[in-house]
Amino acid sequence: MTKKWALREKISDDLEKQLLFYRGIKTEEEAEKFFNPDYERDLRDPFDFSVMEKITNRIAEAIGKNEKIVVFGDYDADGICACVVFHDFFKKIDFENFEVYIPDRSEGQGLNLKIIDEFIKQKVGLIITVDCGITDHDEIKKAKNGGMDVIITDHHLPSRGLPPDAFAVLDPFIEDKEYPFIQFCGTGLAFKIVCALSKNKAFKIFPGWEKWLLDIVAIATIADMSPLVDENRVFVFYGLEVLKKTRRKGLLALLEKLNIDRFNITEEDVAFYVAPCINVASRMEHAAISYSLLITYFDEEAEALSRKLIERNNERKKKTEEIFEEINRKMEGAENFPEILVLGDEKWPIGIVAPLANKVLEKYGRPAIVWGKGIMSKQIKGSCRSNGRINLVELLTEIGDKIFDDFGGHAMSTAFTLKEGKISELGKEVEAAFEKISHYEVESPCIWLEIGLGLDNIDWNFISFLGKFRPFGMGNPKPVFLFSNLEVSGVRTFGNGGIHLQLNFKKSNGEIISAIGFFMQKKLEFSVEHGTKIDLAASVEENRFNGRREIRLRIVDMRKAE
Repeated sequence: MTKKWALREKISDDLEKQLLFYRGIKTEEEAEKFFNPDYERDLRDPFDFSVMEKITNRIAEAIGKNEKIVVFGDYDADGICACVVFHDFFKKIDFENFEVYIPDRSEGQGLNLKIIDEFIKQKVGLIITVDCGITDHDEIKKAKNGGMDVIITDHHLPSRGLPPDAFAVLDPFIEDKEYPFIQFCGTGLAFKIVCALSKNKAFKIFPGWEKWLLDIVAIATIADMSPLVDENRVFVFYGLEVLKKTRRKGLLALLEKLNIDRFNITEEDVAFYVAPCINVASRMEHAAISYSLLITYFDEEAEALSRKLIERNNERKKKTEEIFEEINRKMEGAENFPEILVLGDEKWPIGIVAPLANKVLEKYGRPAIVWGKGIMSKQIKGSCRSNGRINLVELLTEIGDKIFDDFGGHAMSTAFTLKEGKISELGKEVEAAFEKISHYEVESPCIWLEIGLGLDNIDWNFISFLGKFRPFGMGNPKPVFLFSNLEVSGVRTFGNGGIHLQLNFKKSNGEIISAIGFFMQKKLEFSVEHGTKIDLAASVEENRFNGRREIRLRIVDMRKAE
């Protein structure tokens, strides 16, 4: 369980300066923007994207001519939320000739030829993809030949260049090298387009209306693990404020059932509770459930859909754990693991291969490819996760259409659909491609500790100080501190089967401080009991439960004190 611990070099006696320095913030101007994000100042003009004027002119033309518009989204939380952003805009301007289409996971990611045929029959004039489409060359060509323009908005890497038949492509990773920030999620890009459209006086939108969309933008940005820096930090900072005031009946019902106090909602509430419920719809049923939840105007529908999503998420967690235990049993007898792990079974539902790949990567520290089929899919589909040693887009591109029907994603995370009858070839093709592509050095997992603290340093003033650095997430990790030679005054386990660990410690004034280690009980490598002395790598947080506020530690790792 124990990883390498490293105490950061001390660069200042001022903890604020120390934390800022290791987040790349070194000037007063940068610190001001970090601590006090400003919506008007810190969000760039969407027309700074060189293609934005072309995109908005075409959408405005379609609206003016009452052409049918299809918003085609990916089925994850990011794609769903991007569809909601466009839905809300069209409803705001009273444009009704649009359809949102989110494919079933079994249809595969992105456009497909069958649905293009259907859009041609419906006489669609414009397709706008969100969070997908960058690799769909054949489908876009067919759409163009069928009289439709296709605007691609995506933030994934292309496997074979830009689609030449697209009307326009907005993909900040490749399309526009001059825009200063590229780390948007798909919903972030949709929001930028709507911001640009809102400036069109013909739509008569009151300035600032688009801020009400930030609850959805924040959820997607957190769910997609986009780095919370630059414009993304502004999205989430203000999005959490909008969430406190949200008028979306579906979100209100979901937050209530998750026992989340929306007036004190945090980025962690979104990451660990809200986003998984939005994501689970496509994994266990259909993404349309989550989309409907986010746009519904009806209390009864909000109640039913939120209840269903929570039930499905509980089912997903249970099934994932069962299969992960199965994987661990198979791995137990292996003396040497391959450099890249390929695991799967036709009985495994395709909806849980992504979380399984994450868990395999986390436990075994190697690139992981996990595939499944289940009863809901006609094809085998897989998810891939990298530890940084390889670029997964490069890996899958090297294999190409020899065995894949389609594939795409990011350097660290990809997905694929396997051609029929090719499962026996997957392992050897991955192995061969792995040998051909570039390999990168990966440092051993390391926990960076900001400074050493004592329990007496932890009080409500310290909680307020840390609060200035929120929201935490990718690109702005929650600070982790070293607590040395702590004597355990109490131990308990909790959760399903006692999987979580709580340790109690006493401050010098007798006050009890608890430390929580989620999913840590099974990982303990030594016995912990009353009187045991340990070192902790832990973050410090405020916990709110049943109207109570308390300060506690969140355990990242622990070891016996020397």
